[in-house]
Amino acid sequence: HYYVSEQAEFFYLDTAKHNYQGERSIHTFLEGMKSKAYHYHLSVLAENAKYDLYTQITHQAAFTNSGIYARAVLDDHSHMIYRGMITIEDQASNCSSDQKEATLMLSPQAKIDAIPMLNIINDQVQCSHSASMSNFDPEKLFYMATRGLAPNETKKMLIQSFIQADISQLTDANLKTWIQDNLPKLLAL
Repeated sequence: HYYVSEQAEFFYLDTAKHNYQGERSIHTFLEGMKSKAYHYHLSVLAENAKYDLYTQITHQAAFTNSGIYARAVLDDHSHMIYRGMITIEDQASNCSSDQKEATLMLSPQAKIDAIPMLNIINDQVQCSHSASMSNFDPEKLFYMATRGLAPNETKKMLIQSFIQADISQLTDANLKTWIQDNLPKLLAL
């Protein structure tokens, strides 16, 4: 559990890779006015990995802002369960929140259970949530191979660009740079 006070910002970065087996639960409370919280979850799972992720942000004060961004790449027989919850309590007016989950499926045997949820008690807010799943497009590999790129390098490039989509929305320049510099090591690309 994390508690964010007035006008403070909180960034949470979580990674899971390869044959990870486990579950995580993260809950952030925006207690102070004009506080902000952002959760970033990056997963590249393969083999028989099973990852159960529950992430929640609760707005308890007015003029708070949050975002939950989850990106997963699933291969082989991996299975991910994603449950994200944004809660806006009655006293938390004029809040803004966004929740996005996107999964890239590399194998027909991989499985994702994506459940984005909103619990909004105050109607003076702006909130959105989405979940998407796409399959790896072999035509892109072929197209890039005709341009002289090796299939393994092309696959890595496509996965990395898929994962970096939400990172571009970061407002903290130092955090954005750190993630971009360390992404290949974090995800073993």
